[in-house]
Amino acid sequence: MPAPIDLQIVGADLEANRTYANALLARIKQIPGIADTRIQQAFQQPTLNVNVDRSLAGLVGLSEKDAATAMQTTLAGSSQTSPTYWLNPKTGVSYAVSIQTPQRDLGTMSGLKNIPITSSAGTGTQLLGGLATIQRTPSNAVVSHYNVRPVVDIYATPQGRDLGGVAGDIQQLIRDTARDVPNGAGVVLRGQVTRTYLKIAGCCRSDINAE
Repeated sequence: MPAPIDLQIVGADLEANRTYANALLARIKQIPGIADTRIQQAFQQPTLNVNVDRSLAGLVGLSEKDAATAMQTTLAGSSQTSPTYWLNPKTGVSYAVSIQTPQRDLGTMSGLKNIPITSSAGTGTQLLGGLATIQRTPSNAVVSHYNVRPVVDIYATPQGRDLGGVAGDIQQLIRDTARDVPNGAGVVLRGQVTRTYLKIAGCCRSDINAE
């Protein structure tokens, strides 16, 4: 685990879980003897959203797959879609061969819109900007799951205080905010603190469900 204390908010409504996690994080930071408290997942990663007009693309014999393949080849290189190798006959060593558009040609929005798109049949070429709209939008930089369900992790480390005492205060805070937990969500305390609780007091529950 990245930290001795891992407080997980588990539930399908990620937006509501974030709101609750931010409020809970502010209160956890006020607990004496706790340090390096943070939410693991980053929620505001700058992203470009490419929305292909499927009807318009279909009129010229193209599809979303053709657009995605063209973008992947242009931005990440042909090794991602069609791995190719060259064998040096003198040394017997194989080298990966990758074709990629120079970064200087993709540094602007107009450069992205000028990415050529061709069909698998090679019937024609269109520019990405003529078939799709590109929008700036935030997205989740990290998406985590536990037992299939989405989670938001709050990590923390004790400082100048025993782990069990800090965990006990967090347990009480979970109980105090139980009414604020989003519908269908739960709050579970995991990490090294789980093993500590079982060792110090075997009768204590290591997981608190605040549904």
